[in-house]
Amino acid sequence: MIVPGKFLWVDDMRPAPPGWDWATNFHQAISMLERGDYEVVSLDHDLGSFYGTKEMTGMDILNWLANRQYNAICIPSGIRVHTQNAAAIQKMKATAHRLMTKEIESRGFR
Repeated sequence: MIVPGKFLWVDDMRPAPPGWDWATNFHQAISMLERGDYEVVSLDHDLGSFYGTKEMTGMDILNWLANRQYNAICIPSGIRVHTQNAAAIQKMKATAHRLMTKEIESRGFR
């Protein structure tokens, strides 16, 4: 159940704003989001996280959220993107917008 006023900041370098919980990598963010109680999540792209040799990014978190939404599992009601990665920001913002407007495909986002 979403808790109003509970916010998650996901960034490996920039500290969370006051009042926000802070995840510094993909794995920590997923663990925190699995509880399903965050009202808002704000994502950086480059998280310095790896699964084997694959870099796990803020875009991977968005894909994980899309799969949860498709399976009718609670996701944050607000998704923000605060990355400074110019190559990733538009794709992340478009995916976040689709999640917030529930424009989801049967196979999720890729």
